[in-house]
Amino acid sequence: MNTSLALAVFSHAKHSSAELAACRFADESDFYASVPFSGCMILQTCNRVEILIHGGADALSAYLAEAGKEGFAVLEGEAVLSHLLELAAGTQSLIVGEDQILGQMKKALSAAEEAGAADAVIS
Repeated sequence: MNTSLALAVFSHAKHSSAELAACRFADESDFYASVPFSGCMILQTCNRVEILIHGGADALSAYLAEAGKEGFAVLEGEAVLSHLLELAAGTQSLIVGEDQILGQMKKALSAAEEAGAADAVIS
């Protein structure tokens, strides 16, 4: 089984609030209905938009370009896992160490599972 992961990151660290608002996906149900990946999850908070996919970075970059979403950093391989662990630990938060992000990550995964978008690799 192919277990490759890619992650698109758009966050407060490099973008303004206005830029964050512009890059959001307005309807997550529509997002999940339209993505061409075998597994995916979207995390949207006031400080970030992140898309995790079961697939390669090139496919994720192509999807973002087609959707008209620019400015995302796309990670792959071990960088994905490192980023997700740092995110869950609160080190990527505006207020370093805050724990609200962990609950937001759990909620995003639950939403992906409910939408049928989270395959075994994402879950």
